[in-house]
Amino acid sequence: MSAPELTLLYDGSCPICCWEQRNLAAKNRNGRLAFIDIQAPGFNAAEYGTTMGALMGRLYGITDDGRVLVGIDTLLATYRLAGWWWLYLPLSALPRRFSGSCYDAFARRRHRISRRIGHWFGPSCDSKSCNQDP
Repeated sequence: MSAPELTLLYDGSCPICCWEQRNLAAKNRNGRLAFIDIQAPGFNAAEYGTTMGALMGRLYGITDDGRVLVGIDTLLATYRLAGWWWLYLPLSALPRRFSGSCYDAFARRRHRISRRIGHWFGPSCDSKSCNQDP
């Protein structure tokens, strides 16, 4: 198996984020994706050239050549590498400004959404990260 093409920096305290990560990991048989929980002990955002505040606000991905992807760009790259064409194609067909705005609106509210419906995706959100939106 070769090195991953994209490493996702995901919030392990967010039920929706963890649900998505588990589904992606289950489909990641080719090893194109790697995952790092930004809530794990010892995680240091500075090693990735950013801050925890920024990581909590939007999804970040690091490509195998060191480029940093943020927000909708990370999501599109992830879905393409995972082979989730049913999500990638419609999102990529939308004007980037529109799909990016929709993603950003969700990202700003993901903690609030997790508090309300996170139990559908896994353990309820009881950590401090879900108590406020970025």
